[in-house]
Amino acid sequence: MSESTAIKIFEPTDNSMLEEYPELKRHDAFSKCTDEQLRFTWYYGNVTSEYYRTTPIAKKIEKCFDKAFKNFTPSDRQSYINQDFPYAVIEAVAEWRQFNPEVRNQASKMLDMMFDSFKKSLDKYYERDDDETVTAEELKEQLDVMNKMSSTLPNFVAEKEKGFGVRKQKGEEEFGESRFDRLMKKKPT
Repeated sequence: MSESTAIKIFEPTDNSMLEEYPELKRHDAFSKCTDEQLRFTWYYGNVTSEYYRTTPIAKKIEKCFDKAFKNFTPSDRQSYINQDFPYAVIEAVAEWRQFNPEVRNQASKMLDMMFDSFKKSLDKYYERDDDETVTAEELKEQLDVMNKMSSTLPNFVAEKEKGFGVRKQKGEEEFGESRFDRLMKKKPT
């Protein structure tokens, strides 16, 4: 991937992340968070977040909190800066670390290739001359291809529309480890 085009996976928008990316609902850690908490965890723990490598840790937390939370009290903000996170937030940050943006990007590209391959298979039957004779075997092959496509195409379209949470961005990729490991050891309260 070029340095000028980075990818973002499950990047927050103005909409609810769970509504924007239905795949996230399958992860209990994300479902336990409020929308603002989930946004915070994305900015903090997702390797494609612009804040993922921010140091020192207090500065990172401040930036992530300010970007994610719109309605909060000063004590809420201070609790986060003091790293006194709700356990749901800790779990969600850990969950974000399981997502591999490169694998998701490759899966998205593979789906594009499969879709193009299906289209080419179908096109070859429609690009014949009207006077061209079709054998019974060719007709059976054509019908088999169309039947397979008609049953598979809805799944392809659905998966492509979901997009594996991948969005291409201008800018540099930012992958790496964070300092969240010690918070992972925190017990639920």
